[in-house]
Amino acid sequence: MLDIFFIISLLFCHSIEAASKHESPSPSPFLDLQSSRKILFPPLKTPSSTDTAPDESSPPEIDAPAPEPDDTNTLTVKLGGKFVHPDIKKICDSTDYTPVCLTSIKPFLNGESKADPASVLEMQIKAAMLAAKSAHSMAAQLSKFSSTHAAALKDCEEMYGDALDNYQEALAAIPTGDTSTMNSMLSAALADYGTCDDGLSGVKSPMSAHNDKLHKMSSNCLAIVSLIKN
Repeated sequence: MLDIFFIISLLFCHSIEAASKHESPSPSPFLDLQSSRKILFPPLKTPSSTDTAPDESSPPEIDAPAPEPDDTNTLTVKLGGKFVHPDIKKICDSTDYTPVCLTSIKPFLNGESKADPASVLEMQIKAAMLAAKSAHSMAAQLSKFSSTHAAALKDCEEMYGDALDNYQEALAAIPTGDTSTMNSMLSAALADYGTCDDGLSGVKSPMSAHNDKLHKMSSNCLAIVSLIKN
């Protein structure tokens, strides 16, 4: 009787063990830790060599201002707040003392100023006459207070008076186009200033600066005369 009971027990245990092998394991009540880390904290993307990174060394793009209009083809060029016709500047460029030429005619420029050599010469002579009058007044004043060089200054005063007469004759010859008279009168004015300088040779005098300016202005006048066509 005991043997039969023992055999039945063995058979029952064997059937339970066989059944347990065919059952699928029950899922774990906890999420896999590694899987959860992947879900909650995805790996950072490493930039590849093909990704284009912004170039911090290059400056930011700025809209460039529109270029200013080219005014080289305009009819005038600016001179000390006034506008000068390019042909007038071209005439002054033909002289030996271009800056003196341009600054001399500045007071005579207006909207009706002509750009031919005769008109520019007229302005130059008028400017030289104003400078000669200033030098004449200076020489007259200095001669009154200088006992040593009074005679030389009196000579300069006389020379400036002669130069004014020569300028006047040159000016009168412009309408007729008498370039011969213009040349002779302007050359005589140059000689007048040379005579004044000779009398003050070796003397430090303010008249030297006047003579230098007048010499340059008269030289410019002679250069412009050569541009006038008979």
